[in-house]
Amino acid sequence: MIDRNQFYIELGARLRNKREALGLKQSDIAEAAGISRTSLTNIECGRQRILVDQLSLICHRLGVSAAEIIPAEVVMPKTAQSKLAKIPVVASFVKSVMAEPAQ
Repeated sequence: MIDRNQFYIELGARLRNKREALGLKQSDIAEAAGISRTSLTNIECGRQRILVDQLSLICHRLGVSAAEIIPAEVVMPKTAQSKLAKIPVVASFVKSVMAEPAQ
């Protein structure tokens, strides 16, 4: 299961790493996405959620697709998984997902 906080931390780290690899400043990226530099700082640190249109604009400015930036999987800790598994609807959903063949 995906841990939402870890997802945004990883997403932000990927954006920051790509931006730094290209030698771009936060202000350059923030301007392209129509957000403040402070917002971009918070997004890169995983403290602020990002809207899909903002992500699209940032990825375009970085020259990458959103698929390259979005983490494929950030796993939720086992303790949280076991608590959620006790909820019947969640448990049946997890079982159905796990039973699907990988693509």
